[in-house]
Amino acid sequence: MEKRERSTGARFVNAICALVLLGSVIWIMVAGFTMMAVGTMALAVAAVLVPVASGGGGVVEVVVGVVEALVEGIVGVFSAIADILSSIFNF
Repeated sequence: MEKRERSTGARFVNAICALVLLGSVIWIMVAGFTMMAVGTMALAVAAVLVPVASGGGGVVEVVVGVVEALVEGIVGVFSAIADILSSIFNF
């Protein structure tokens, strides 16, 4: 199993989808299950799933790829927040 480096566009889409998923989860915890929150979660998961699933491979590789893409997106969001905060306090 060879590891392929994702393009910048794919990493950007993963970060946006992870941000949408986090927002949907927070919305569900605050306001409960609504059609909008469930729809945005399904759309974000589908946006992450399609590039990973189209790459081929078995079921386990697809599941691992989706989890990897979501974690990479969440880390990218927090990394961007840390960069913004560090640039504010950079003298």
